[in-house]
Amino acid sequence: MISKWTALPSPGLLLVSVLLLLLAPRSSAMASDHEEAAQEDTEEFDDWDDDDWEGDDDFDSLFSLPVDDSGGWEEEARPRTYPWIEHHGSFRFRSALFWRGHLGTNSVVDQQTVGSSGMMPPLTRNFENNQTDEGPFASSKVGRGRGDETIAGANMRFRYSPTVHISSDLRIHAQVDLLDNVVLGSHPDFSGVASGLRPDVPLAVLGHGGQVPPASGINAFQDSIRVKQAYGEWRSILGLLRFGRMASHWGLGIFQNSGQAPNANYGDFHDRVSWTATLWGVHVMAAWDFAYEGPTSASPGHFYGQTYDLTQADDVQQWVVALFQRPLDEQALARRKVDLEERRVPVFDWGFFNLVRLQDLDLSYESSSLLHESWATRTPVPWDELRYVQRNAWVWIPDLWLRFEWRPAFGRRLRIELESLVAIGRFNAILRQENDTGVELERHEILQYGGVVKSDYTMGGLSFGMEVGVASGDSTPGLGIHHGNLYDAQADGAQLAEGRRGNRRISNFIFDRDYHVDLILFREVIGAVTNAVYVKPFVQYDLFEGDEDGLGARLDILYAHALEPGATPGGKSPYGIELDLKIFFEERGRFLATLEWGILFPFGALDLAEPYMGYTGSRIKSRWATTLQARVHWMF
Repeated sequence: MISKWTALPSPGLLLVSVLLLLLAPRSSAMASDHEEAAQEDTEEFDDWDDDDWEGDDDFDSLFSLPVDDSGGWEEEARPRTYPWIEHHGSFRFRSALFWRGHLGTNSVVDQQTVGSSGMMPPLTRNFENNQTDEGPFASSKVGRGRGDETIAGANMRFRYSPTVHISSDLRIHAQVDLLDNVVLGSHPDFSGVASGLRPDVPLAVLGHGGQVPPASGINAFQDSIRVKQAYGEWRSILGLLRFGRMASHWGLGIFQNSGQAPNANYGDFHDRVSWTATLWGVHVMAAWDFAYEGPTSASPGHFYGQTYDLTQADDVQQWVVALFQRPLDEQALARRKVDLEERRVPVFDWGFFNLVRLQDLDLSYESSSLLHESWATRTPVPWDELRYVQRNAWVWIPDLWLRFEWRPAFGRRLRIELESLVAIGRFNAILRQENDTGVELERHEILQYGGVVKSDYTMGGLSFGMEVGVASGDSTPGLGIHHGNLYDAQADGAQLAEGRRGNRRISNFIFDRDYHVDLILFREVIGAVTNAVYVKPFVQYDLFEGDEDGLGARLDILYAHALEPGATPGGKSPYGIELDLKIFFEERGRFLATLEWGILFPFGALDLAEPYMGYTGSRIKSRWATTLQARVHWMF
C-alpha cells in the first residue's frame, strides 16, 4: 500500500513554495520582561487590521522596479494573494547556577531525603551515596564528603508560531516548540542502560557522536517537537470565532497565563470554541472549553481513525464569559497614543472574567492509575475495569482586572494595575471504610483568593515602583506545588485508617507558575506564589529613554510572609528577604539579553522542623542561597 505522504513535494521544492507564499512578514512585539509588562491577552486580542482586507502597500513597494532617466519600465505593484504565511517565533538560550538552593535543611526520613526547599541538593548527597565510610563508594569519595552545593546547567528552546492567512477573514494559527527546555549535554549518543541504542559506545566517556534527538520512551520523557497551539479563526459579521487548542491569558496573568513571555516555561492552553465581539463599546468574549473528556476510544493500532469520548458523564464542562474595555485594533491603539502623549489625559482599562466548571462523575484513583499504565505500556484500555465515583463538583472563579495610565509630561509615566480573584466551589471525595462494608461520601469546600497590585512611575530613564501580592493559604502542611498536601486523590476508593479524613476546606490559591516575582524563593523553593503576602519595591535605570531599545539595570527587593504558618516547614510566618539584580540589553521584538543575580536570606518559615513531611528531630535552620543566571533571546 502506498502511503499518502509519498505525494508530498521534496523538501527543496517545499521550501521554495513557502518562500513564494511569504508576502508580508511582520515582527512580533513580545513583552519585554525587564519592564515586567503584562502579556497581551491571546484569547481576547483581535489583531485583524485593514491590511488583511486591502494589502500592505509598504511591502508591495518592494516589488516596484526603479525607473531612471534613460528609460526602462516600472512593474505594477502586485496586490497580496492568498494564502500567505505570517512568521513569528523565538529562540531562547539560558543558563543558571544555584548555590545551596536546597537551603541546607535536608534530612533523611525513611531512607528518603526531605527538606524545606523544592530544589533538592546535588545527587551526591542522597541517601544511597552516603551509606558507608568503607570501600570505593565511601561518602568521602562520592557522597557528602565532597561538599557539593552547586547545581548548574543550560537549556534552550526554539518556538515557531506561524499564521496562515487563507482569505481576508479566515486564518489558522499554530505554535510548535522544538527542543523545549532541553538541557545542553543531555541525550548523549551512547548506550547507557539501554544497550540497544549504541552497543559500540558503552560509556559516555567513550562517546564521540555528541547528542541525539530526545525521543519519548527511549532516551527522554518527551519528544523533540511539542505542538502547543493549533486553532482556526473566522471573522464573520457576528464577531470573531475561534476553534481549536489555544493559549489563554487574562490581566496580569496570575490565574490565566499564556506563557508567551520570553522567560516563561508552561502556558495555559485550552481546547476551546470562543466568540469575541464589541457591543456598545464593550468587548465581550464567551467560550466553551473541552476541559476534560475522560477515557476515549484511542488505543494501540488505532492511529489514524477518529476517536470519541466513551461517556459524557465524566466530562468537565467549562464556560468562560469576559467583559472588558481596552484597545484591541490599530485604530484604537492610535487613539490611545494620542490621548496619552498629545492630550495628556489619564486612560483607564478594565475587565471582568468569569469561569464556571462542572463535573458529575470522575474516574477513581485506581482507575486513573490503570489508564496511565495503559498509555505507558501501549496496551488497550481495560474497559471493564474502570470505575467511577460521584464527584458532583462545581467551581466558580470571578476575576477583576483594572489598569490606569497617565503621562503628564514627556518622559513621565504613571501606571497602576490590579488583578484580584476568588475561587468558590465544592466536590466529593469517596472514602472506603476500614471494614470494607461500604463507602462514605465526604464533601469538600473550595474557598481561595489571590491578587496583585503593581505601580510604577517613570521619569526619563529612571523608573521606580512597588508590587504587592497575596495568595490565600491552607492550614494543611504542604509548601507550594512541591510539597503540597491539599487533597489526597488516593482517598478515592482507597482503604483509610481509622479516623483519617481529607482536607475538607481547600483554601490554598496558587499563582500561575509563569507569573514570576523573583529568582529563588517563589520560583524555585516554593514553586509558585501561594500561602503568602509579599511586598516588592524596585528601582530601574535605562540608558535609552525610548520604547524600542533598552540598556540598563534593575534592583528588586522582596519580602514575603506566610498567611498560614502551620503549613510551612518551619511552622512560622516569615519566609525571608530576596534581592534580585538584573542587567539587560534589548532591541524590542528582536533581541533580549539579561544577566541576573539573586540572593535569598530565608527566615523561620523555611527551617525544617517536626513533624513536617515526617521529620523528627531538632529544628534545622535554613541558610542563605544565591543564583546567577544568563539568558539570550532572538525574536521575530
